[in-house]
Amino acid sequence: MINEYDHAIKERQNRAGALRAIIKARFMFSAELCRRILVAEFDLQDGGSGALSSMLCAVCRCSCYWPKLARPILCRSRPFCLQSRALANAHVAAKQDSQSYRRLDLPAANASQSSAEKFASLVSQELEAGATVELLPLSSEAAWHLLRALSIGKRSAEFEVHFAPHAAEEDNRSLRVLARSGPEWVDVSKDWYTGCFVSRSTQGWKLARKLEMDLRDKSAVAVHTFVDALPAALTILQALAAVPGLAAKDHALVCTAAAVDGDSATRLIVHARTPRAWLDPPAKMVEGSFIAYPPGSAASEEDKRVFRNTVHARLQPGTCVAMQCRGPHAAWHALEALALKGLVTAEVEASWVDWQNGEAGGRAIQLIATTGKSWQDFNKTDFQKTALLKAGDQPQVSRLSAAVGAEIHKRGATSIHVFADNIASVHATLKSIASVPVLSKSTGRRVVFVPSLGWASGPDGTKSRRSLRIYTKRLTAS
Repeated sequence: MINEYDHAIKERQNRAGALRAIIKARFMFSAELCRRILVAEFDLQDGGSGALSSMLCAVCRCSCYWPKLARPILCRSRPFCLQSRALANAHVAAKQDSQSYRRLDLPAANASQSSAEKFASLVSQELEAGATVELLPLSSEAAWHLLRALSIGKRSAEFEVHFAPHAAEEDNRSLRVLARSGPEWVDVSKDWYTGCFVSRSTQGWKLARKLEMDLRDKSAVAVHTFVDALPAALTILQALAAVPGLAAKDHALVCTAAAVDGDSATRLIVHARTPRAWLDPPAKMVEGSFIAYPPGSAASEEDKRVFRNTVHARLQPGTCVAMQCRGPHAAWHALEALALKGLVTAEVEASWVDWQNGEAGGRAIQLIATTGKSWQDFNKTDFQKTALLKAGDQPQVSRLSAAVGAEIHKRGATSIHVFADNIASVHATLKSIASVPVLSKSTGRRVVFVPSLGWASGPDGTKSRRSLRIYTKRLTAS
């Protein structure tokens, strides 16, 4: 009897070890081999019964199974395919990120008045208890319930609007609102006369651009709408989430919502102010970072050489180099220096900034460069998976920017080739990259790029003109 028991235990351990090896091997082989592995896996799991056709993915109902013994993320007693497991991993990451928050479910689309009141009361109770409330509005109705709940509590609420984690991969980026208890109502401004009115037809990207422009010379803005304008509520939240990306900032706006009796109807007003972190240098600009000044059109060869060597010496892991480009020559000299960095690549974020020199002023392109992958690792990138955009000798900024934004939205990255001897074309290409976050279809979506130098081949296959290659990709959260 004891021998039979020991034999059963040993057989079970061997089977479990085989399953673990199979599951580990699945990530190393092709889809067809994975299918065969799954058949063998279920033969082991079910004692050779081959009960494969009875198992479907619990999420998408496909037949690319995720077996029970592989410990799927969502529920250990149900099978999931590999794609659903990837989505589950994103879900778990967001859940782990929100463990310190109190997540509340928003009322459904056709929720009754009593449900709306219960939700508002629950939000108020959680805020009074000192909790940070997390809300995920997915529709206009949900956004309306959210703003209403934050505007009628016993005291005001301060909230931040973010694009949800992993939402950058989606066609419609979902929102994430974090709210905490704010000041007393007597300390909250209810002035809506100087604010921006948001109608049902207002486009979120246009509103975001206006707010970002207003915040260049002041620290607070206000938007308001009629309390029953459901589409406007979602537009306001989308715009507030996009503004930091437009301004190339890492911190969200601090907002408060209030209900105000207007001339003819009750209005919902949202005040947004810039956080203190906006006054600080960008997060990448840590202590020891360097501000460089690209040479202009009158620079000598010695000036250019000194500039390149200085950038290379200062651009080290853990620090960054920042510079402003106010013309074609400055843009070319900056990109040339970054492209010639030895051993490692330079990852660069370009954004529009204001500059002032006495009475003169205008807009310039700010570059913040950090060290990226080694050139050896970067050259292993499969560039065939992304599109190649050729800027040509006279690129149109708006069209090229739209093409770059579309490719990054579709594939996550794209390559741009521009002739290095045409500095006007190089400058226009840099403008296009800096303008991607302000496009209507990618408002607030930040990108980075890696510059490198190569040669363009002529019709006979020989090297003809020097080419600046710019590999542009979506900026991912660190």
